[in-house]
Amino acid sequence: MALRRNVFHLFLYGLSTVTTQGLTYFVLIPIGTRYLTTDEYGAVEALQAYSAILVIFFSFYLSSAYTRQYYEVHDDRSQLARLTSTILVLLVAMGILLAAPAYWAGQYYLWGMSVEPGRYTLILAVLLPLINMLMALANVGTAYLNQVKRNVAINVVSVIGAVLSTLVGLIGIVYFDVREEAFFAATLIINVLSAAYCLYALYRESLLVWAFDWRLLKPCLVFAVGTLPFSVCGFIWNLSDRIVLGVYEGVELLGKYALAYKVAMLLQLLYNQFWKVANPYLLSWLAEHREEDERDLHRLIALYTYMLGFGGLFLIYFGPALLRFMAPQQYQLDPDILTLCVLAIVLLGVRKCCDSILWYHRKLMSMFLLVGLLPALLNLVGNIIFIPMFREYAAAWSTLGTAIVVLFISIRVNSRLDRIPHIPRITFGMVWMMVAGLVACLGIRRYAADAWSVPVQSAALAAVFLGLLAIGVRRLGGLAAIRKEMALGALAREDHPTAGGGRSSD
Repeated sequence: MALRRNVFHLFLYGLSTVTTQGLTYFVLIPIGTRYLTTDEYGAVEALQAYSAILVIFFSFYLSSAYTRQYYEVHDDRSQLARLTSTILVLLVAMGILLAAPAYWAGQYYLWGMSVEPGRYTLILAVLLPLINMLMALANVGTAYLNQVKRNVAINVVSVIGAVLSTLVGLIGIVYFDVREEAFFAATLIINVLSAAYCLYALYRESLLVWAFDWRLLKPCLVFAVGTLPFSVCGFIWNLSDRIVLGVYEGVELLGKYALAYKVAMLLQLLYNQFWKVANPYLLSWLAEHREEDERDLHRLIALYTYMLGFGGLFLIYFGPALLRFMAPQQYQLDPDILTLCVLAIVLLGVRKCCDSILWYHRKLMSMFLLVGLLPALLNLVGNIIFIPMFREYAAAWSTLGTAIVVLFISIRVNSRLDRIPHIPRITFGMVWMMVAGLVACLGIRRYAADAWSVPVQSAALAAVFLGLLAIGVRRLGGLAAIRKEMALGALAREDHPTAGGGRSSD
């Protein structure tokens, strides 16, 4: 029942994510790219990358610290109210104090990409500070609602906000001369609604009081400062390809590359939602090695692995068609760029298991080196060296190469801590099917492109994908034999506790 309940919560999370992101991908961006020049859209992508930098400083990841501290004080409602209010007051104060420095730094950031910052004063001075401050407030409220398992309403609010923000964005793009500002005004509306609902929910729970308790805040700040290096390194890894590309080659190429990367990121949105369900089972198995947790973990990771593989193949096959829908011809890059980005996202998804094991064993230095510093340095150095020579290809190859190296090292480190049972048997077939799918895709693109029309190529890719999917579903169904073997092993250990886990005889 717990697994089914968590899968239901996954469905709610996924529905909210699909709705909000779907409106952006299939409504706002396709219309925006047809009204904006490639330079203007590139500037929007550069400003969105800058907004991701500001998240670190405006939120200081105090919502994560709040979640950690919640269990220390949740039995005392007055203490919980003081903790909640203290963090909210600090976030508002930080938002006000950081607004001016964020504006000044943003000007230098745009100058570095040869963009005139005067055109984007409203975005830098007003919209970005408000977006990040309200997001930080909403994250604290969402953290509380998640702990008390009342997070359905916030998903509904997110969907409503996505619809309204899309309408406002379209009106600004089509009918008013605020095309770039419309993208950020749309984001602001979502954050206004989310923050308003979260603050109202905290008010109804009597958790908003006029208080600032340094004793309760101190452990939160210690935790936040400890996570700051990971956050900075994560920013360098995730965004250095686009920022370095913008600095060396200009925002026009940045916009084209970022659009292809957005399509690849659809897979990351999917596996982030899935991992919200899988991670508790992994941590429970690591803590107790119970048979029922092992079976649930086995099912989840089997499904997760095949989801990654076939989700990646789907985007590699049909992502170029999605890109043609999202933007006109002048935005299109070589489909190989999208393929490289998707492969990198797939490898990052596989590495999720390794990260959780390191966190469980509190290997903080290993986490910092493997999850933070190593990929950040590899990606940054690779981008700085090779982007001037190979442009967008260097950005994509650097991201993929970093993911390969980090995944290999993470697996080696984790193999000395805990081995998740049967995972090699699960992943081996999926890897070979993905390789076969890639070979078929490249063959159709390279050698059949001249002889076949686009509909025929699409039909061939669809046939290959459906064939591999049928094989994958059959293999996934065949994994029931492994689960039966696991269950028989558990019964044998109960019948013969001294037999070392051997099977009982019939």
